Amino acid sequence: MVLTRAGAGAARSNKVKAPFRILDLPPKIVGNIFEELDDDDLICVRQVFRAFEAHSSTPYGSRFFDHFIAILHPTSLAVLLEISRHSVWSKFVRKVTISGELIGVTIFPEHIDVQPHVALQKSVENSGMDVLVLAEAFRALTSLDIVRIDVASFDAAGYHGCYADGIKCGRVHMFQEEVGDRSWEDYPDLGNTRVYRLVFQALQRAGMQQNIKRSLQFCYMNDNQEISFFDVQSPPWTNVYSQSLRDVTYIASFNTGWMEKLLQSTTDIREVYFHENHEFITFPVGTDTIHLMANALSPQSC
Repeated sequence: MVLTRAGAGAARSNKVKAPFRILDLPPKIVGNIFEELDDDDLICVRQVFRAFEAHSSTPYGSRFFDHFIAILHPTSLAVLLEISRHSVWSKFVRKVTISGELIGVTIFPEHIDVQPHVALQKSVENSGMDVLVLAEAFRALTSLDIVRIDVASFDAAGYHGCYADGIKCGRVHMFQEEVGDRSWEDYPDLGNTRVYRLVFQALQRAGMQQNIKRSLQFCYMNDNQEISFFDVQSPPWTNVYSQSLRDVTYIASFNTGWMEKLLQSTTDIREVYFHENHEFITFPVGTDTIHLMANALSPQSC
């Protein structure tokens, strides 16, 4: 085949104008491109066609499946368990928060009859299924690195100074309404829940008590009552759990004796957040950062 000079130029011109296919790039580079997209664009790209969906799985999973928040309600626990069993998305879950909030106790959504939820929560507590479900979920999450226990992340995160950046398991199935602002007097025993002991039991049952870092929040507003959330002198705490505690949030005005014992029992704590307390407290040697919180959303490091 013989091409004239004009024909050769036209061929080169057509070759230059041919559209560049992003999928001709190595998969790693394609994935890096997707990582630079904002959330909305990343979601839209995944809906274009299957090849884009496959190439964007890693940035999508890392961004949206990194952290899950659940409460001790069967619907919320069921969603967490379903995620933990997913063959793709479960491997991206690195942090799970279990909140002690309960519908009808500290969560009162508008236009919702809370009594059925109260009954469900009580049923799962009495049967011990909450411990079993959590243990199975923890065991299935092979990339799990941090377990946080608090009493606010699911619904009252902003009000209590939690930064709830995770997916709230089952929230849209249980209720969608926001809960109005409530004063501290509405939560006389906000932090005195079984959630701490329960999660410790679940980690032990899953055989993961030594492999998971822990993040704890304590919240209680009763100046006249000394409280303990769990036994900080028990062998399981002193020998195992205390060694993996990395940060503590302390939003309270209760007696600091128990909190001081907890801090002194730790061996590798990195950060401590304080709010609503003005007593002296002794910190363990080696604590990296202490945050004095003037209000729930404004920590000041020292």
